[in-house]
Parts: sequence; structure tokens; C-alpha cells
Amino acid sequence: LCGNGERLKLYEQRLLFLKRCKSYNIFPMFILNNSSLYNEDILFPRGVPQFIENSIKMARTTSLNQHIRKLYLDIAHHKSEIVKIKQQLRNCTSAHQYTSIQSVFGSNNIKVKISEKRRLKDKFSWLVNKQRPENVNVDTELVVEPPATRVTPIRVTLSHQEEALLALGPNFALPPRVDDKLITDVKVEMAAAAYALRYRAHMEGTQGCPTQAQHLKGLGAPISRSYVHPPPTDNMDVEDKLKRLNSLVLHHYSNVKIRSNITNEQATGLKTLVQRRDELHISVSDKGGEFVVMEKQTQRELTINHITTTGGVYKFITPTHRYKGVICPVIQPTTVTFQRQIKALRDSIQDRCNSLWNNISERRNFSHEVNKYFLGHGTHLPTMYILLETHKFDIKDINNTEDIFLRCKVRPIVSCCSSPCEKLAWLCTHILSGLLDHIPSHLQNIFQHLDQLKEIPTEELLDMRFCSADISALYTNLNIEGCIKDVMEMAEEFTHSLDLLGLKLVDVHQMLEIVLTNSFFTFDGQVYQQLVGLFMGCKPSPICAVIRVYTFEKRSVYTDSHYLNIPYGRYIDDAYTTARNLEEAQVMFNNIASQDPDGRLEWEIDFPEDDTQFVPFLGTQIRVKEGEVSYRFYRKSQKKNITLHYRSHHPLRTKVEVVRNFYRTAEMSSSSPSLKEESFTIVDHLLRCNGYTNPRTFKDTIVRTGTKGNKDSVHLKLPYLSEKDLTRFIQRHNLPIRVIFTPGNKLKDIFCSSRPYDRPMCNSR
Repeated sequence: LCGNGERLKLYEQRLLFLKRCKSYNIFPMFILNNSSLYNEDILFPRGVPQFIENSIKMARTTSLNQHIRKLYLDIAHHKSEIVKIKQQLRNCTSAHQYTSIQSVFGSNNIKVKISEKRRLKDKFSWLVNKQRPENVNVDTELVVEPPATRVTPIRVTLSHQEEALLALGPNFALPPRVDDKLITDVKVEMAAAAYALRYRAHMEGTQGCPTQAQHLKGLGAPISRSYVHPPPTDNMDVEDKLKRLNSLVLHHYSNVKIRSNITNEQATGLKTLVQRRDELHISVSDKGGEFVVMEKQTQRELTINHITTTGGVYKFITPTHRYKGVICPVIQPTTVTFQRQIKALRDSIQDRCNSLWNNISERRNFSHEVNKYFLGHGTHLPTMYILLETHKFDIKDINNTEDIFLRCKVRPIVSCCSSPCEKLAWLCTHILSGLLDHIPSHLQNIFQHLDQLKEIPTEELLDMRFCSADISALYTNLNIEGCIKDVMEMAEEFTHSLDLLGLKLVDVHQMLEIVLTNSFFTFDGQVYQQLVGLFMGCKPSPICAVIRVYTFEKRSVYTDSHYLNIPYGRYIDDAYTTARNLEEAQVMFNNIASQDPDGRLEWEIDFPEDDTQFVPFLGTQIRVKEGEVSYRFYRKSQKKNITLHYRSHHPLRTKVEVVRNFYRTAEMSSSSPSLKEESFTIVDHLLRCNGYTNPRTFKDTIVRTGTKGNKDSVHLKLPYLSEKDLTRFIQRHNLPIRVIFTPGNKLKDIFCSSRPYDRPMCNSR
């Protein structure tokens, strides 16, 4: 009993040691000594090739995994031996003797455990210093910010517990509750995946060229799935694998135990916030990324104030009724009156959209199935909500309700999800998105401007400075008729590069008109109309805005020979260029704005005071000094230090990818090693504020690749609890299933809503 107990404690500590080595991506010396290249300078005088280094690292990782598995088996074996020995002792000794023997051996085993734990801890520190010297001097302490600095309450009092919960961030996910509802949801997802897999096996080898309906499904169109007959269940191999997979999944979800990932203090805050749901309005700020909390009445008044004080942009639609053959406004409208008005307007727009699509389908000889895909039913009018621009005002300056209206800046969003025009809007967006490739000023990603600047010779950048500019309220300052005209003219020019899906440009023109001109929306049960500009929330709006501004650029910077050799790029409403002084930059951007016939385009220019100052643009800071371009990673100072928290109930692979993406972006946004270290320092601070003790080590964590899918794979969406056994089974049996693990309930899904006052009404027809 003594020998088995001591060995069990030794094996358990060694297992923890090897698992810690794996998480830090380092290897014990017994693996390194047996997998090293001897005389590598003689074998490879010009350096070890990368593929050989990768192969050696893969071999070391495999060896480490096998040693971990062996320790698991050894621990299980010794546990079973100890159980047998204890049973024999119970049979041949009295209860008092058995207790005294167990006490002696137990105290001895604890001493062995403490000694081995201390030895392996020192050994691990030595390995880290040897294999990762760059991390020795890295501060691994967490940065704990006061919860009040990560939440913005406006004229409302929050308890410390409530602030502690909301400080975790909008994307923090709580673990799901394992109950009958969760098991039922898992069964439904398993049935859907089994249905799709049977259909795939049944249709394998029988499909030729995909039909137009199948092509549209593959593009992700927002269409309702039509009913199809269940596929046969005659493939016994598939049925056997599905049966075993279903049994494995249900057994796993029925027996798993989940621990809470929030403290008792945060749990108390969650409970009280849920109880105050009818009192508080909780949303996410525009660019800060934190929660904004205010009373519901304050939020309602703030939205109404924006609608009524933004001159000439919005109009209240008064309910009307027919009296003696004359349409008259309702003098004292009630809630029922407004509901009837909303329903009538929604039905009118839906009927016009369906009528237009029926005519187009008939002209283009579309099948009945394709025609049915894009007919609207069960829709509701768009609704407005606002996001507070907390980076544009100081919360300390707000002392009363009047200050809220004067100082709070908001960004209006009109949600068009499930609107009567949503399906036609998707068609327009898909077809017209190809035009962006023909706009020379449009930046396709956040790094394209860096590539453009690096290609410019140093001589051309001498005496120049980098500057950026932003268009104020671009969407609401554009003329809809002008947008449609410019888009269609450009579409006619580049028709050959558009995927028209069997349509003609005249059809696209008609659909675009009905999508952009029906600018009605609801708020608090009443109907309004946006008189000018594009909806921020309508799918074609970004494309129309980019093309509209490009037409102004064509008549100015692309026709004036003075600007031919000057770099210029724009991402929607953010533009950059180089100029010798502020006046020269103002002339350039004023030339673009002067092409707007409505005179509503206004630029806000950020020009450096001297050649040592960096200017922010998108996710970078850029400086041109003596013809040399320098740039580094940039995170706006107004943004709170909030990202995916380490304790959030997300798969480990998701967290690792988030961290890796931050460092990858910081590296690509840095022009020199010193600026790269500055960029990494910004990322380090951000991640430590969100629970990552040593983020630079965490990004190298080796994670399971999961189930890889392709375009023919069946998606199985399951709530995340644990993925190890499930992914192993799918990979071992080569099932064409890609498992998508969804996180738990995010805080923003619990507390936030884009329709706090407007609930969609069912279509009674």
C-alpha cells in the first residue's frame, strides 16, 4: 500500500508537470536530449531547413502527448491496485487498525507529494528560463482595473457587484445550465445534422451541375428553407455511426458538471441586474466596447430628442383614417391606432416588394422555387436604436437630464433585419459588391494602405507628412437619388465583372430603388421616415456610400494632374493622403467635397503638428519623416481595455485565436523591431486587463485543431461544454461533420436588445 501510494502521488505530480509544459509549449529535457540534431552545423552549414525544424517539433509534441497518456494509464493502474489492497486490509484487520494504517500511509504520501511538487516546480522554472528567455523579464502580473472604469453609467446608480459583472465585457459568456431544455436543444441539433448527413449520403454521386436554387442556397441568401421529403435510412454504415455519435453526445451532456466562471460578488450583481431589467436600459457603446447603463425613460427621451432635433432628417408619420371618403389625421391616436398604422404600412411595402419580384421572376423565367425564395412574408418594419458615442463626451460633465441632451452624442442605427425589403437588399448587395474591386481609392483591408505607402520611393515623400480625414455623418448626408444614379452608371460600365444571378441591370435598378426609398422605421410604437440619406443598417448602404464618394473623387483628385503622384486611399468614410502642410491637405479634401451638388459633405482633417508626430488611421499610427514611413499598432485611447475575457465560457481554441490575432495584427502593423515591441506592449496590457496572465506564452498554446470541414460538410451546432471525446470520435470515423461549438449566454445577449420598445407583430394574413 505504501509503495503504490507513493508512486501514485509521484505520477500525479509528473502528469501535472508535463501538462503544464504542454500548455507553455516547452519540452522536458529527456525529450529534447533524445530528439536533437547532433553536429547540425556539419549537416546543415547554411542553417537547419524550416521543414526539418517543424518535423522535429511535431515529433517532440507527439512524444510529450504519449508520455501524458502513459501517465494516465499508470495512475489508473495504481488506483485500482490501491483499491484492491484496501479491500484486503478491511477484511483482515479491525476498523481501528485500518484507520491507523491509512493515517500513517496518508501522511507519508503527502510528504512525498510536497517534495515532488517542489522539485518539479523548480525544474519547470529552469526550463522556462532556458527555452523562453524572452519571457523571463516579462511582467506576468494581471492588470486589475477598477470595475467603475469599464462601465459607463449615465445618471443611474450601480452597486459594486453590478459593476463587477458588467466590467467583464459584453462578450463574456456564462456557462449554460444543464437541464432538460439544453438536452432537448442538443437532440434537435443532432437530428438536424443526421438528416443532412443522410441526405448527403443519399445524393452522393447523383448530383450534376447545381441548379440556380442550389446555387443561391450556397451563397447564404436569407431565404426560407422549403420542405423536402426525409432521405432514406438504408445506409447501415452511416446509421451505425450516427447512432453511436448520438449516444456519445447525449451521454456527455447528461453527465457533465460545469463550474461557474464568475465570483460570488459577480453572481449577486447578475441576479440584481436581472431583477432591474424593467428599470434599466443596458447597451454597448459605439466605439468604447463597454456597457452603457441608464434608465429606460432616459434612453427613450434621448432617442426622441435625436429624432426631433436633427433638422430635416426625420419626419413623424401621423396616423390617418378615412372619414366620409376623405383621408384625415387621427386627432387622438391610441396604441391600437399606431399598431394598425404599422401593420398597414408594413403590408403595403411587403406587397410592393413581392409584386416587383414576381414581375422580375416572370420576365427572367425563374423557377417557382427561386421565385418563392425571395418573396417576403411575416416581416416587420425596420426599427431605430442608438449607440452612445462615449468617446465624445465626459461622463463627469453630465449632472442632470438637460446635460444628457446637450452633451451626449449618439449614432443612430436602423435595424433592417426581417424587414419587407431584406431579401431584395441582399440580392442588390451581392450583385453590386463586385464594383468595389474597380474603385482605386477603396481599401479592401486595414493593411492595404501600408503596402501602398511602402511602394512609394523615398524621394517622393521628402518634405511630406501623413494625414488622415474623416467624413462627418456620411450616410445621412448622401442624396439617395444620386447614389442610385452613380451606382447604376458604374454597374453599366463594369457589367462583365458582376454576378447578376440571371438578372438584368434594369431589375437591379428597380430593386435598389424600392430598398433605399422605403425609409420608414418605428420607435416606441410610432412610425417615422428618414427624409435624407441612407439607413445605417441597410445592406446596400456601404456600397452606395463608397461609390457615391468615388464619383466626387473622380471629378477632383483623379482628374487634377497635381494629385496624380500623391497617395490617396479611403475606407468608407476614413481617408488618408500626404501633404506638405495643413493648407495643402485642406485644399485637396475641399476639392472632393465641392463636387457634392448638395454641399453636405464635410471633412475633419487630422494633420501632424511636426514630423515626429504619429497620425492614427484605421488600426495603425503612421508617420512620414524625411521620406521614411514608420508605423505601429494603434488602439484608440477612448476604447476601454475590454476584449474576450480569459474566464469566458468559450472554447480554448477561440481564446487562443483571439490572442494570436491581436499579436499577428500588431506585428503586421509595425515597421521596425522597436515599434513592434511598442505594439506588443499595447496588446500585453489589453490582454492582462482581461485575465491573461502571460499572453505572449498563451498565444503559443497548442490546441486541438477540431473537426475540419469543407463545403460539403454537415454542420453540427452544439453548446460548448467539452469537445475532446466528440472531436476524436468524428475524426476517427471520418464523418463529414464539422462541429461548431457555441459559447454560453453572452452578457450582451442577456441584457441588450436592438428592439427594446418595438416588438415585431405577427402577420395576420
